[in-house]
Amino acid sequence: GGSAGQSQFEFSTEGDAPGTVINFDASDNGFKVFGGFRFVKYFGLEGSYVDLGAPDQDLDAPAGTNLKVDVTAWDAYAVGVLPIGKVFEVFGKAGFIWWDADLAISGTLSASDSDSGSDPAYGVGVAFRLGKLIAIRGEYEQFEIEDTDDVHLASIGIEFRF
Repeated sequence: GGSAGQSQFEFSTEGDAPGTVINFDASDNGFKVFGGFRFVKYFGLEGSYVDLGAPDQDLDAPAGTNLKVDVTAWDAYAVGVLPIGKVFEVFGKAGFIWWDADLAISGTLSASDSDSGSDPAYGVGVAFRLGKLIAIRGEYEQFEIEDTDDVHLASIGIEFRF
């Protein structure tokens, strides 16, 4: 399947000048492509490629400086499913994310850096089945990426079932 939605990034870090703090709080469009296997009605595994977009924000100091964060990732989850009636499902998932981040500062100052790592991730969602082969789903995923305060993706997508 595939989903698209809104990603959010929040973090604070000290700048190069003593006593300066960079507070980054920005959002962008994100998407993911996912696949998985449901072993039984209530449990499955899922993995996806996630592009959390490239949110950017103008910094307070120095004036005219912009910070852009570009994050892509692979993730894997164990998924628990609770069917409600014949067409609705509620699900929760827990797993890990393997991410790559590129940071770029442009304007008055210019610099770039990159980082990567693996961290815990979890999510919740609902699915509305349209017959046996297609479902519409909405979900919220939280990524516990190192050195950030909040990274998440809220998305709506379509799921194809075989």
